[in-house]
Formats: sequence, structure tokens, C-alpha cells
Amino acid sequence: MSEGEPEFGGELRRLRSAAGLSLRGLAARVHYSKGYLSKIETGSKRATIDVAHRCDQILGVEGELLRLLLNTKLDSILITRLVTHSYRD
Repeated sequence: MSEGEPEFGGELRRLRSAAGLSLRGLAARVHYSKGYLSKIETGSKRATIDVAHRCDQILGVEGELLRLLLNTKLDSILITRLVTHSYRD
């Protein structure tokens, strides 16, 4: 399993393409490297809150990416706590 959030990366790619932006074009607008954004899109790197927020602004998607990122992180935390508590009992 990759260390990033595949759902986030796929959605970022879909939204970027729908906006008619190349990876290079989005990178220039959000001030992150093309390589870093590519790794996020493929799931090999995790997106940060700042990346999600900047991409939301440029792509005009009203916080969609930030919500996806935060829900993924929250789900991961909740699952970890649930599993941890299940094995303690």
C-alpha cells in the first residue's frame, strides 16, 4: 500500500484535468513543484493541508479537496483507535 491517500490523488488529478490545467500549470499556481504534485496524484506522497487548500482555491472547488484530505485522516485515526481498543479488551 502506498503512503499517500490514493483517493485524494485521483480526485486531484480529475479536478485538475477538468479545469484544463497541466501538472506544470497547477504547480506554478500553487507554488509547489510539479514532481511533488505528481507524487501526490499517484499516492506516493501525502498531501498536506496547505496543498489541499491551495489546490481548492486554484481549481475553484470550494474546499472539496481539503474535506477529502481531512476525512481520510480522520477515518485513519478513528480506525486506529478502534483497532487498538478492540485488542486491549
